[in-house]
Amino acid sequence: MRCLNYAKMSENNPFANAELVLRNGSAMVSKTLLCLFSQYFYDLFMKDKTKDKFEIPEIGLEDFKCYSDFLLQDDFEFSGEQILKLIIIQKQLKCPNIELAIEKCLNNRKYYNYLPIFYESTQNIVLSKFHDEIKTLIQNNVKNIYTNSSFDSIPYDNLIELFDSKCIESQDQTMLLNLFTKWIEFDFRNRNGLWIILLEKLDSTKLDDRYIFQEYCPHNPKVYEIPEVSKFLMNLNKSDEKYTSNNLSKISKVCLFGGYGNSKSIASLDLKTKTINEIAQLRTDKAYHTSAKVESKVFVFGGNTNKRIEKFDIQTNTCETLDFEMPAVTEGLSSAVVGNKIFSIGGSVNGQLLNCVNYFEPEKMCWVKSMDLCKADKNIRSVVIDGLIYCTPGEYFSNLQRFDVREGKWSLLREYPDKSFKSSVSTYDDNILCCGGETKGLLYKSCRVYDVSANSWRDIADLPVSVTSGTSIETVDSIMYFGGFNGCPRNEIYSYDKSKHEWQRYSASLPEGNCDSSIISF
Repeated sequence: MRCLNYAKMSENNPFANAELVLRNGSAMVSKTLLCLFSQYFYDLFMKDKTKDKFEIPEIGLEDFKCYSDFLLQDDFEFSGEQILKLIIIQKQLKCPNIELAIEKCLNNRKYYNYLPIFYESTQNIVLSKFHDEIKTLIQNNVKNIYTNSSFDSIPYDNLIELFDSKCIESQDQTMLLNLFTKWIEFDFRNRNGLWIILLEKLDSTKLDDRYIFQEYCPHNPKVYEIPEVSKFLMNLNKSDEKYTSNNLSKISKVCLFGGYGNSKSIASLDLKTKTINEIAQLRTDKAYHTSAKVESKVFVFGGNTNKRIEKFDIQTNTCETLDFEMPAVTEGLSSAVVGNKIFSIGGSVNGQLLNCVNYFEPEKMCWVKSMDLCKADKNIRSVVIDGLIYCTPGEYFSNLQRFDVREGKWSLLREYPDKSFKSSVSTYDDNILCCGGETKGLLYKSCRVYDVSANSWRDIADLPVSVTSGTSIETVDSIMYFGGFNGCPRNEIYSYDKSKHEWQRYSASLPEGNCDSSIISF
């Protein structure tokens, strides 16, 4: 029912004969009018027909005004806020008209964004019917609601009721990871102890390692403040499949950029077909440089010829030169990617060794100063394992150096046994492999693995030839070694079989002899 003259009388009703003293204000009302629509007010007023002032602290003024507008206003418009007020006042009034209106609104997708707060507000025996209905609606529409709304304010008890084991099993685990994280960080001080409990409800085998370490952790640094949480994330999937920071099971191609033998070449090896081709050309000469991949873009920078940074798209095989540049012409530098940060490490400028470490983020394109190396050096190589950057020995310093990005701290590790440099460097089962290299004009074929947990070196089978300045990369079952220098730039590719522990000549060769190139895989 709607009243034709409601708007005229709502502000100044000459027939008002009772005052309601509500939780945060008062309202003058007509007893007769309220009795017609509500058993609650009928019972209240009939207790003492002579009384004209009633205290009702259980009802707020704004909620009562919404109820009055709903009953009598001819053009009453529903909104999420108005529905919430009706839900709150319904706890006291138990009005059939309100119940019907709420029921109708819950079936309208227009109000789905409000379902989490509706759920929180219907914890009442009077509203239990709606509470159960809203729970079902939320569980059937988690993704849409999470995209457009938030669960942040609801209490823990409500959260675990909504996300029971059956619901969690049916949802995207990465979405739930982010949903739970937002809920924790909304009130971190009081909720951080619940973080590990929520994470353990997820199916960790369905969480992508690369996403965790390259996107989730960098954007949620508070994970490192809770030891149980950081340990949980570091151990993801280790019990189910062999883990490395490079996500080896997904690697299908290897790209080599520039080099001393062919400074503009971009060559690609298809690991499935075992074929290699030059797929594009860099726009500028690159040797003694480095490259780093973030998502589908490879950033090629440094070297002994220019300050330019090139961006290569691995999906379109196209290259562009950025306006953003290196601070100076820097050769013999190294790079590493942690999260979406690309670190430039060491090198030399005009013969001066550098200990500086800077980084940039692709979306910001500005250099940011980080913590300096323990020792300045050039011709170093870097790998990332479990979010830590390891730099292998360079031309002037023989110790490994490790950088904890979270703590902003460098540490010195074990010295390389033969003190060679320009070895090729790759991961090897979450350890570090150095192959070949040189010192004082002497070339090496030795290969050594650095055990990151034991801080020690061990030998594996030698390369078939003595060589320096090559590049290498790890795949699921092998280590691939490309090119290098031995009297001249080489075009051979060698493969180390992890199960047989032996090297052999690969069936394909580089398009041209090359050394001091950079390498990425995807």
